[in-house]
Amino acid sequence: MEHVTNEPGQQADPEQHADSVPHTPSQGDAETTPGRGRRRLWIAAVAAMVVTAGVVFALVRVFDSSSARSEEAKETVQEYLLALRTSDAAKARTYLGDPLGAVEGVDPWPALSREILEASNDIAPMGDFEVLEPREVGSNYFEVPVQLDIGGKHFERTFNVNTKDGAVITDGLVSVDSRALSASGLRVNGETVPERFVELFPGAYVFDAKFEAFELPGASEPMILVDDDAAGFEEATRPVLTTEGKAQFRDLVRDSFEECISWEYGEPECGLEAILTSEDYDSRGSDRTVRRSLAPDVQEQILTAINTLEPVESPDTPGVYGIELPPVDPEADVTVTIQREGEQARSVVIPVYLDELKNPSVDFSQFVPQLTWK
Repeated sequence: MEHVTNEPGQQADPEQHADSVPHTPSQGDAETTPGRGRRRLWIAAVAAMVVTAGVVFALVRVFDSSSARSEEAKETVQEYLLALRTSDAAKARTYLGDPLGAVEGVDPWPALSREILEASNDIAPMGDFEVLEPREVGSNYFEVPVQLDIGGKHFERTFNVNTKDGAVITDGLVSVDSRALSASGLRVNGETVPERFVELFPGAYVFDAKFEAFELPGASEPMILVDDDAAGFEEATRPVLTTEGKAQFRDLVRDSFEECISWEYGEPECGLEAILTSEDYDSRGSDRTVRRSLAPDVQEQILTAINTLEPVESPDTPGVYGIELPPVDPEADVTVTIQREGEQARSVVIPVYLDELKNPSVDFSQFVPQLTWK
């Protein structure tokens, strides 16, 4: 290495001196270079461990919470089925939550009574059941599959449970549409229930008509219902008129027809209108008596049809039964007898076409059955 000295009177060059003197690292340099890097790595590692621990802790909490809610859903279904098996209707209702649209003072579930549930277990007792592991299908929502025996028969179904504000079963009932029974009325296991959508506990049921004018021939055997797929219910509970119901129908139609053909004013309900001239019938008079009569043979034909035809339920209006009168003589005579006070009675023969005769129907869904001609 070249050694540089200063001549007398010559000032040393700082840059040259700096290049010539070897640099020895000081203690401060050692602390600010490798040590600082190691410290930063250590801090980063600790932070990563904290974050990882937090994530793990959060996942554990979520898992524990989900597991607890799953167990709650399972226990709720177990307790519900146990209440059904022991005919404890009041306790079973507590697992169903509050029904939508409930009106204060009105029982929204009139068929969920102790009497009906006890009868269900008498008809076909609920036996062993097994509640399988729930499956979470949404936030606080679980599907809980079960296997159960009713009356010695094996069934499977799934209950939906909401665990948000205390576990409740959201579909624990069987809903059947009984609106078609508005005329016959409905009894379930011997108890009268309203004719509308009826909700029942899963179980065994015997359905029959409330009024003696009807019967449910398809429901002579008990039905086991476990879910809303109540196959066969509508067909089994189709009401038909009993012998008493048919007699009531015919009495109403016969009385109405006989009143119709002797109608005094305007057009009769049955449609057999006899048009009178002002000379025959002065509508302004108040001192006249008017009587009509149909030819005896024609009247007998119509009455025979009324007494023998089978009433048929309307496909559009449940509870309304009617008959279609067959054609008779295409033209018949209505005899109208008019008598004014102080005068001799006189009769007018009016031709009437029987295709104007309407068909009778009776609405048995009314409190008092109503007859109309259409």
